[in-house]
Amino acid sequence: MHIGERIRALRKGRQPRMTSTELGLRADISQSYVIEIESGRKNPSLEVLSRIARALGVSLTEIISGTTPQPVSVRYRYIPVINRVSCGEWMDFGDMEFPPGFGADYELTDSKDPNAFYVIASGDSMVGGRIQEGDYLLVSPNMQYNSGDIVLAKSQEGVTVKRYMRKGENVVLEPLNPAYRPIMLEARNDLKLYKIAEIKIKL
Repeated sequence: MHIGERIRALRKGRQPRMTSTELGLRADISQSYVIEIESGRKNPSLEVLSRIARALGVSLTEIISGTTPQPVSVRYRYIPVINRVSCGEWMDFGDMEFPPGFGADYELTDSKDPNAFYVIASGDSMVGGRIQEGDYLLVSPNMQYNSGDIVLAKSQEGVTVKRYMRKGENVVLEPLNPAYRPIMLEARNDLKLYKIAEIKIKL
């Protein structure tokens, strides 16, 4: 089984089943490129494979070699749930001001970031990134973010959740729903970005 076949099997084996369009959106590649990779007509770079692995929720090793890493002992802890955060327009962040380690509620996580916290998604502008109303988003302030990552953005306008893209000297905060427009900003000192490290679906 070649890499493309493993990717297709992992995609179709997800519950709920992920389409090639959804995989493309989450990995920031086109649907046609996903199809070419899965058919074996294209050999993706290691960077693209890493994005596909993250989108599928598996390790890069599992995609490349077909082996699943052995489970390790994980220590869970409670971290604060700060508040609801808009995935659409800017939202006032006054209600998010809690002392470190405190919040409106608490949730279990295996994150090792001592400053990590959860926010609750509000709105539908990020449904293409599989973020639905009411999902818990793990914010990891100490984790490095890159262009293409989903982030919590905080500025003088407020807070919002978007996909971060760097365009030269400018920052673009992209929704993952065509009904919404991207937010274009100049890079500035008051703009803080924090990586969304995990999406926890709340039933």
